Parts: sequence; C-alpha cells; structure tokens
Amino acid sequence: MRLTADSIEANFIRSFRPGEIHLRDSIVTTNLIISAEAIIHDWKPSAVSALSINDLGAVLALQPEIILLGTGAIQQFPPIETLTAIMHAGIAIEVMSTHAACSTYNVLMGERRAVVAALLVH
Repeated sequence: MRLTADSIEANFIRSFRPGEIHLRDSIVTTNLIISAEAIIHDWKPSAVSALSINDLGAVLALQPEIILLGTGAIQQFPPIETLTAIMHAGIAIEVMSTHAACSTYNVLMGERRAVVAALLVH
C-alpha cells in the first residue's frame, strides 16, 4: 500500500536546523533519505561534487516522481553525469540547500506527490 500525504503514517519533516532534522518522533543528526513510506538513516554519500548514480540507488529504489537533493548549508550541484542519468530515467531532480529541500519536501507531500528527499544534514 502506498502512503499518501494525508496518511497518518506519512513521514513529514517537522523542522530543520543545521545539524538536525526533526521528524515525527525523533531528531536525526545524520544524512538521510525520506519519503512518505520510508526513512533511511545514515545515508553515506560521497561529497556532492562526486555524487554518483550509485550513491542514489536507495533513492531510486523508492520510485520517486521527483528527487529533492539537499546539499547542506548551500546549494551544490553533483556531476552533470549524475543529473543526466536521473533525468534519463524519467525522474525529476531539484538540487537545493537542505533547509529549502525540507520545506519543499513537505509542500510536495501535501500535494500527494511521489517525492523522495536525499538530505545532507551537515
């Protein structure tokens, strides 16, 4: 069963501040991947500048319509090859600061979109 944004179990982000993402019942201080149905803790990507499609395997497995890549305090783009591979798979990707990605994630969840956020917390 696919959860929607109006499901009580859906994973919304309550708040973000540098180094911490507040979820429903917990505070996360490590990089994570989040969707309506899943939270994957301790996501260990390489540096954004070296982020590969392999680093996003867990994200792609969640079958998103759109990926939000939160790159920390500032927007940093991964290699063009990584972005191109995602777009060739028919998936949209937006790259932004983690703060902006957290806010955008909640908006898209509220619109019942199949969104996955891959977030660098620090």
